[in-house]
Amino acid sequence: MRFKGLRGPAFAVAGAGCVVAGCLGFSAATALAAPLPVLTSGAVTSACPTVGAGGVVTPPPAPGVDWLACNLTGADLEDANLTAADLNATDLNSANLTGANLTDADLASVNLINANLTGVTASGALWADAICPNGANANYYTTADGCLGPVAVTTPSATPTVTGGTGGKVANDFWYTSAVTVSWYWIDANSLIASKCPGTTTSTGQGSAVEISATCTDSDGNVGTGSATVKIDTGRPVVTVIGVIPGHDYVIGSVPQAGCLTSASASGIETAASVSISTTGSHGIGGFTATCAGAVSVAGTPQAGPVRARYTVGYGFGGFIAPPAGSTLAKSARDITVRFRLVRAGDKAITAAAGKALAAARDIRMVLRGPGIRSASALCEWSSASHGSFSCALSTPAKVRTGRKNKYTITIEENVRTGFYAVPAVGRTANPEAVYFR
Repeated sequence: MRFKGLRGPAFAVAGAGCVVAGCLGFSAATALAAPLPVLTSGAVTSACPTVGAGGVVTPPPAPGVDWLACNLTGADLEDANLTAADLNATDLNSANLTGANLTDADLASVNLINANLTGVTASGALWADAICPNGANANYYTTADGCLGPVAVTTPSATPTVTGGTGGKVANDFWYTSAVTVSWYWIDANSLIASKCPGTTTSTGQGSAVEISATCTDSDGNVGTGSATVKIDTGRPVVTVIGVIPGHDYVIGSVPQAGCLTSASASGIETAASVSISTTGSHGIGGFTATCAGAVSVAGTPQAGPVRARYTVGYGFGGFIAPPAGSTLAKSARDITVRFRLVRAGDKAITAAAGKALAAARDIRMVLRGPGIRSASALCEWSSASHGSFSCALSTPAKVRTGRKNKYTITIEENVRTGFYAVPAVGRTANPEAVYFR
């Protein structure tokens, strides 16, 4: 984060101990909107007390207590003696410190937003980068008195703090997954012109360095500018199934390996999608589904949902034995007899057991299509005696038309429990083939 056009003391954005990349001041925002970034400074001490009902602190406060980076939101510390206490980076949001003694206490980077400091004594206290009850940084007040002293700047000065936005945590590398709202907490020794000093500004873009800025004018015409840079990724990982083509019919033995392509969002990819394969068939034949799921961006946003590609795997077409392509058949013939081969990838013949199983399941058929007729089909039988081929006999439709102007097609179709489809041709074969009638 950077600040432009500011006068007065140098401002350390998050304090010497802030571990958040691009964090905005201290964690004052945590009491104003949720979810918000959790900012820490140094290691959290094991001596942190608990805050119970009514703000009761257990164990009770004592001089010199080590409460480094503890969460004491809403604590009741009225009249507490915290002389020389270490409260560096402690969250005292909305705490009651009325009459407390903070002499020589370390208040660097402490969060006192909405806290009650009435009657507090803090001689010798260290105030560097503390957040005062009004949300302004203590660096804009006189050095010795911090939040208890007079304002030291005469140009509007901002303490940008994220008060709206999802994410922004250590776990997601401080990326926000929504628009971010920044509260400015302007401070000036002069009067501020309310109409020219916005209280909040909301981001409109996304990326690794989204700048949010605002200006403020005081009664003397001085203009101050606040600027905060945050990381915003409102998108989701885009996932695509690769390797296989949705809706494609593959020949067993030549099915590509399915995989997942995960496209980076603005923040990048923390976890890429992984692929899983399921099938309704058996022995490598049937309907298959490749599913890609599990992608998560660095910002912590998962992909919108699983992405799937469905395809089939069956046997390939090894070519017609009879009739040859382009044949002219006799319309007067009672039947059209077709013989053909089914193969695996590489033109390897299927086994007799597979052929018999396909025929027995009524999963192979021939279909005749063309002018003047409705599509006609016939189931095919396995014939191991005919060099491991299938044969089908279809009654010749009475309304077939003769002549070379009337082309008909014979298609061999296979059913792998996903419905009949044209068997994919292997090598130089063709399915369907054209025939004519005389």
